[in-house]
Amino acid sequence: MKNKPSRQSIVEQIKNLFKRAEDIADKKPDVSKRTVKKARAVGMKHRVHMPKEVKHKYCKKCNTFLKPGVNCTIRLNQKKQPHRVITCKECGAIMRVPYKK
Repeated sequence: MKNKPSRQSIVEQIKNLFKRAEDIADKKPDVSKRTVKKARAVGMKHRVHMPKEVKHKYCKKCNTFLKPGVNCTIRLNQKKQPHRVITCKECGAIMRVPYKK
């Protein structure tokens, strides 16, 4: 029977994959998209939540690595419940992330 990898090693692997995706996002967006998809697959296979640092750095609909001003827009909405509105320019998906004032 194989040894199960630790949760910390899986999280580090996911962070490394996202770092690689960030480095190549400008030059090769298709490779960056595959790297994000692989990171998500690793997390789902081992049933590990995405780390908070990378949770809002990719589009959950098309797996694109999001760079503000390049392929996504970020707006702040400060009405009843303050939140950031992140819009992916690739597929048009909208993510709302709450924040405190």
